[in-house]
Order: sequence, then structure tokens, then C-alpha cells
Amino acid sequence: MASSDDNTQKSDEVETFLRDDDGLLPRLNIIEEQPLERRAEAYQQVYAELQNRLERGDSH
Repeated sequence: MASSDDNTQKSDEVETFLRDDDGLLPRLNIIEEQPLERRAEAYQQVYAELQNRLERGDSH
């Protein structure tokens, strides 16, 4: 079972991942500004990266 400190650390990591200058939310904002064809490709890349992160997280 995860400790409170572990949960806090993971929460901080998620917040950093979402909000950093090169994090998820800024990337999504940039993607939204692109033409439709480019958006589709960019969203596929983001999806693949998120899937890889989740799969790595399952191994811990």
C-alpha cells in the first residue's frame, strides 16, 4: 500500500507533468492551434507517450 508521502510525490509529479512549459496542457494548447491533419498526428503521439507512461507506472 502506498504511503501518504508516496501519494503526495506522485501528485506533485502529475501536476508538474501537466503544467510545466513542456508539459501536457501547453502541448495540447499548441496542438489545438494546428490544422486538423497535424492535430490528428500530434494527438496520436501524445496518446502513445501517455500510454507508455502508464505502462511504466504499472511496473512500479
